[in-house]
Amino acid sequence: MRRLAILLLIILAGLAPLSHLCAQLTWSGDVAVLVKGLDRHLAENQNFRGDDPFNEIRLRLFPRHWVNDRIAFFGELLYDNGTALRVNGAYVVINSLLEYQGVNLKAGLIPSPFGNYSLRSTYFNLNPLIGVPLMWHYKTPMPTAMYPTNTGLHEEKEKINAEGYAPIGYDACWDTGVELFGDLGRLEYSLALTDGAMSSPRAGDNEGRQLIARLGFNFTAGSRLGFSVARGPHFLPSAATNDDKRVEDFQATVAGIYAQYIVNHLQLYGELVRSTWEAPTAYLAEGQAHADAGYLEGRYDFLVRWYLAARLDFITYSLIDNPAAGKDEPWGDDLRRLETGLGYRLSREAIVKLVYQKNDYRHGWRSADPEVLALQLHLAF
Repeated sequence: MRRLAILLLIILAGLAPLSHLCAQLTWSGDVAVLVKGLDRHLAENQNFRGDDPFNEIRLRLFPRHWVNDRIAFFGELLYDNGTALRVNGAYVVINSLLEYQGVNLKAGLIPSPFGNYSLRSTYFNLNPLIGVPLMWHYKTPMPTAMYPTNTGLHEEKEKINAEGYAPIGYDACWDTGVELFGDLGRLEYSLALTDGAMSSPRAGDNEGRQLIARLGFNFTAGSRLGFSVARGPHFLPSAATNDDKRVEDFQATVAGIYAQYIVNHLQLYGELVRSTWEAPTAYLAEGQAHADAGYLEGRYDFLVRWYLAARLDFITYSLIDNPAAGKDEPWGDDLRRLETGLGYRLSREAIVKLVYQKNDYRHGWRSADPEVLALQLHLAF
């Protein structure tokens, strides 16, 4: 379905046939080579398809083609440590839609319009660290292929970042959709309709649609503050039962704020969200469960080529009844993460990063907590 949708969007945008398009594509990319120590095989950073920003070799390719000064095609391909080369993104951008300044269209397999992380995640030099914020990849105990139960959530919460469960957002898997976006003076806005949900891009297999809205204000060239909300069905069709409810009747809602502040050599970014998943009360007694998550990331440049960076993340879970314990308990294992790094720019196209990451499930920052130390050479071409 996604391949067909992308092909149709390209044709509708007025692009040349694909054979002609491929001959005219402009290619760029980046490659990251990494060595790591401490807990070299920790699962906290892995994505559903085996890719991991802390893997030893990662290659991304970015094809693009400008049809004219208003219409362009963009793509992203990923090779990660032996996984098959795959298409992460493929979309058309039409600027000044219907000749209206400040009204633009993005359609196809698009990065998430929610918050401000996806605006930075695909660019070579905008992530000063190696990892991805917890709220953009880490899997909660919420299943996507079946309805959750109180008992099931509590039993699954000891699993670490396990496949088949829903994150809050998932930057590693873009969603098929259409987005209207732009700037009206200092006001920025986005309104998008997508097939899947933020926490379950594969939920596009059901018959529902997700709506995402973002509204922000640019105080200065480097300072932004905004609000995002997303709502859409999150269960796969396999979760359906024989009752009169459809999987599309149960929504996942994410709402939060995002901020950015850049002045001189200092850069600060942050997001804070609450995600709520609905489920049939016949299974989940409360009918819904929620989680709060966020991060604060900072970078300070010094001595021309050097920078220091750090990111502090958290995920906390609401209390629901635990039948086995006979009391209310968090339905997930609360997690904090600290990632710090030192960067050195060899040239405009080459950065060396020394990064340390520690994951804490009990809020004690113990020596036994999962941790990784990595040295990465990141090259753009």
